[in-house]
Amino acid sequence: MDKNNIQIHITTWLFGQFMGYDEFGNKYYQDKRSNKDPKRYNKRWVLYAKAVEASSVPATWHGWLHHNCQAPLIRKTAPVTLDQQCNMTGTTQAYQPASIDGDGYLAKNTVKRYQAWQPDNK
Repeated sequence: MDKNNIQIHITTWLFGQFMGYDEFGNKYYQDKRSNKDPKRYNKRWVLYAKAVEASSVPATWHGWLHHNCQAPLIRKTAPVTLDQQCNMTGTTQAYQPASIDGDGYLAKNTVKRYQAWQPDNK
């Protein structure tokens, strides 16, 4: 365990007020000293369950972390949204346009010949 990780856990143990957790297992805290002193800035932070990856914070908790709302916008169901995924850049699951095949080369069947536009000379 590195020095920064130890400091975060000690700070959380001494000054953190547990606020909740998300479906990924991330735990959210705020500074409990700010409850006693209203002039004190209310710090908020997250302890990640797995890798420290900002894209693993759901939108419901993102607004709360950045002080856009006083309480996290927890929803029971969200039928119009997809399950959140971590950033897949640099992996085999990264998004690739339809004109690129799995090896990273232009797919021959998707490259179309075109004819350059010629103005009408009248």
